[in-house]
Amino acid sequence: MLRLLIIIFLGTTLIVSCGKDDESGGENNNVMTGQIRGVDFTFGSARYGSISTDLYRVIVSNAGPLLVEPCDSNTKDIYIDFKPKKTTDKINMNPAGASTGPNTVVHHHPDFFENIVIDRTGYYQITMEKDSTLTIEMDYKFDDKNFMKGTFVAARCF
Repeated sequence: MLRLLIIIFLGTTLIVSCGKDDESGGENNNVMTGQIRGVDFTFGSARYGSISTDLYRVIVSNAGPLLVEPCDSNTKDIYIDFKPKKTTDKINMNPAGASTGPNTVVHHHPDFFENIVIDRTGYYQITMEKDSTLTIEMDYKFDDKNFMKGTFVAARCF
């Protein structure tokens, strides 16, 4: 009888551990990473707000070395600044070169006076919009030292 209980217990444990639900809550685990001026970038936090009737402003901060809360700012670390259209359409970058339109992404690095405008190859897309968050997917490349790929969630802060 004891052997039967042990077998049932082990069998139940195996079934439960193999059938364990995804603990991510269905969220995309493809966290945005890349480089800004050759410095590694991993998504840390993001904030956004409306700047006009058809545009948002989104600021995405690096996770290290100085992680900030979503609605705080940190000018001592690298970050991304862009103005996506209020749409869930996929926005392709301009392959012809830099523009001043909504498909312009700017890489900021506090050690450099000039910031890099990314407007070459790739796309970004707001994949989900809720009352106080945006989920955005990005995949673009300017050169071997400036590129980004993955997904992040931005909190409405302004």
